[in-house]
Amino acid sequence: MITREKEKEKIQAFENLLALRKILNRLKIKVILDGGTLLGAYRDNDFCEDDHNDIDLTTLNSSERAIDLIEMAGEVGFSLYHYWRKDDMAEHSTAQISFIKDKMKIDIMFKELKGDKAWWTIFAGPNVTYKSVPAHFYSERKQYLFKNKRFMIPKNTEDYLQLRYGDWKIPVHRKEFSCFKTDKVIRANYEEI
Repeated sequence: MITREKEKEKIQAFENLLALRKILNRLKIKVILDGGTLLGAYRDNDFCEDDHNDIDLTTLNSSERAIDLIEMAGEVGFSLYHYWRKDDMAEHSTAQISFIKDKMKIDIMFKELKGDKAWWTIFAGPNVTYKSVPAHFYSERKQYLFKNKRFMIPKNTEDYLQLRYGDWKIPVHRKEFSCFKTDKVIRANYEEI
């Protein structure tokens, strides 16, 4: 059951998303909704249950404007949660910037291309997790209305969600999904991409 407090948090999370998107647009960093944010937006036109405080965005842009992004986000109240530069955390790792505002996090994944694949890394402490999908999921995009605002999402959204989650139409609570263990696009290592 959605409480009044959760509804307020969802409204704030969406306002945070719009504020950060405005900065990304000014910097010409093209992003798409991704992960649980895409899943909720596409399936429910809302955030997934208890996932509004962890928004996921993806870009194929390079991270060369990262410092500008961090500075501009700070000017409107975002705090830097972490910034991983490419190859900072491990050999063959990708960049990621995470911001916090109002106790809610927004992750921006800077995905890399390797042949016809787009790949990225996530970290749990010193442990690296590699993931990859066909690159067309990020290069072929379409507009989508999420809460009456236009966002970009993968053109073949349902195929993408199937690839990442299996039967994406069945709501799964956040605690039942692990980006480190149950995401279906995890690879054993960089060579497996």
